[in-house]
Amino acid sequence: MKKQLLFLLAVFSLAACTDNSYRIQGTFTDGLVPDSSLVYMQKRVVREWVMLDSAMVLGGDFVMKGKVEEPFYAYLTYTGTDGRKRYADIVVEPGNLSLTVNPKQIKRSGVSQNALLQSFYDMEDAVFAAYETKYEEQSSQPQTPERQAAWEVYVDSLQDAAVAQTVDFILKNANTLAANAVFTTRYYNMSIQQKDAVIAAMNEESRSYDRIPLIIETLEIERRTAIGQPYTDIVLPDAAGNELALSSLVGKTDYVLVDFWASWCGPCRASFPELKEFYGKYAGTGKLEIFGVSLDNEEQSWKNAIEKEGLSWKHVSDLKGWECAGAQAYGVNAIPCTVLIDKAGTIVGRNLEIPEIERLVADAAE
Repeated sequence: MKKQLLFLLAVFSLAACTDNSYRIQGTFTDGLVPDSSLVYMQKRVVREWVMLDSAMVLGGDFVMKGKVEEPFYAYLTYTGTDGRKRYADIVVEPGNLSLTVNPKQIKRSGVSQNALLQSFYDMEDAVFAAYETKYEEQSSQPQTPERQAAWEVYVDSLQDAAVAQTVDFILKNANTLAANAVFTTRYYNMSIQQKDAVIAAMNEESRSYDRIPLIIETLEIERRTAIGQPYTDIVLPDAAGNELALSSLVGKTDYVLVDFWASWCGPCRASFPELKEFYGKYAGTGKLEIFGVSLDNEEQSWKNAIEKEGLSWKHVSDLKGWECAGAQAYGVNAIPCTVLIDKAGTIVGRNLEIPEIERLVADAAE
C-alpha cells in the first residue's frame, strides 16, 4: 500500500511538472474598457494577425485559460470606452499571469518571461518619464533658437541612450522569448553594428524566431544601402502606368529624397504637411526632388491619397504592399522611411528629420 501511494505521488508530481496550463487574470482600471466588451488574444505571424482566443470583460476583469505546448509572444487587443483600439503584449506561458491595465501603464506579474518583459518596460517607462519632465521644463521657457537647438541635442541623446539600453537588455537576456520579442519590435532604430551584436549572441532557435530571419535578410540589404554607399536604382510604374526610374532623377538636382509611404499609413500622411512645405521651397530650383514609393495594394487608394494630400512630386508603385520591389531594394521594414541621395548618387542619409535635410539642401544652395 505504501509503495502504491509513493507511486501515485510520483505520478501527480510528474503531472504538476509537465502541466502546460496557463491562466491570464486581467484587470482594467479607471473604467478604461466597457463591461461586456471583448478582449482578443492574437498572434502576429510576420505581418498577418492570427486570432487565438477571446474573453468578456465583466466589472473590469477578464480571464483567459488554456494549454500551451510552447510559450509564445501574443497581443491582447481591446477597445476602450473612448473607442480607441489598444493592445497589451504578453508571453503566453504555463502558469498564472496577472495583468493590470490603466490608461498609462500595463503591469505584468506572476510568470518568468512576463516578469522579464515587464522589467524591460519599466526601464523604457523611466526613459519616457525623463523625457516628459524635460519637455515640461522646455515648454515653460521662452523659445529661442539656442534653446531649441539644445532641446534637439537632448532628444537625440536620450533616444541614443534608450536604444543602447534596449540592446543591453537583449544581450543580457539573449535567447529568451522576451528578449527575442523586444528585438523584433525595437530593432528599427538600431544601428547595423548593434543589430550585428544582437544576432551574433543568438542561437539557431532564436535566429529562426518570428521575423528575425527577415531582419537578418534585410540587414544585408541595409549594408548595401547604408550611408556612404552608392544608391540602388528603382524602376516602377508611375500613376499613369509608365515606368519611372529613380536614376532619371539622380544627378539632375543636388538631392533626391526617396520617400517610402502608403495611403493606409497614418504617420506617413501626418508627415505630409511639413514635407509639402519643404518641397514647395525648393521645387524647380534644381536643389531637390522627391521620389515617392508607395507600399499600397489598391491602385485607387494610392491615387486618391496623392490627390487628397496634394502631393505634387514624382510617385511610383507596383501595388504589392510590403512586397514592393523598391522597398525590398532598400530593406524597408517600417514606414514612413526616407533615403536621401546626393547629386553624385551617394546615399547621405536615412530617415533624417526635415530640418536636417534642409540644412544639407541649404548648404548646397550656397
